[in-house]
Amino acid sequence: MAVSSIYDQTIAELLKAQQEKEAFYRKQQEEQAKKLQTQVDNAVQRLESGKQQYTDTYHQNAKSAYQQKQRALRDLPQRLAAQGISGGMSESANIALNNSYSSQLGGYKRDYDAALRGIDQSIGDVRSQYDASLADLNAQTLANIADSKSYYDEQILAQKNAKAQAEEAQRLAEEQRRAEEAARRQTAQRSSGGGTGSGNSLSSYLKRAQSLMDKQGNASAFSYLRNLAEQGYIGTEDVRSIAAEIGIPQSEIKRLLNAERI
Repeated sequence: MAVSSIYDQTIAELLKAQQEKEAFYRKQQEEQAKKLQTQVDNAVQRLESGKQQYTDTYHQNAKSAYQQKQRALRDLPQRLAAQGISGGMSESANIALNNSYSSQLGGYKRDYDAALRGIDQSIGDVRSQYDASLADLNAQTLANIADSKSYYDEQILAQKNAKAQAEEAQRLAEEQRRAEEAARRQTAQRSSGGGTGSGNSLSSYLKRAQSLMDKQGNASAFSYLRNLAEQGYIGTEDVRSIAAEIGIPQSEIKRLLNAERI
């Protein structure tokens, strides 16, 4: 398997793992959101059922107050007669009974309305708490997904960088192999008395030296030329010519020649 294929497979596995992790967090969020919805629905239903209880109580109290008033009105003439009261006093008592009934009924209605408002407030509180919990859940889910993405992005980037480095190393090794193969061919083709390389070989050496200088600097390129000269592939003048052509200053060429003692 090629080097790049190994890294590509690892990257694909990381991407799959990232997608599965995100799907897990979203499914978890969906399940918890449904649980929250069920809890708020049950709470609201219990509170709404309390309204009916207050309604029934209010109607029972109103009915009882009305029945009490009617009995009092029915018995009022007999009671007043027993007390020797009649005329205007009878009318005043009748009004007093109605006023008492209205006041009592009004008190029941105020209590009933207050109870309903309390339930509505409780329902509002439950729904507000649900909204806050759902917002927290959504925020936590997004944070989890972001953290997971950041982790896998780092892993994938590391694999991409490693792939690039491996491919570069492979490319350099291939260049080295080709250069060595070309050098071996040049050795076989060199005349018995010749110490200087042919035009094609010099062109190949120049390209390799230029590549080394661009990537690793003057010293690396010159070391390569020195090795060629030591092995008899090129002469000292070829070293000077190639070094100058790839851009090494004459002063440095002279210094390196003296240092290397070609």
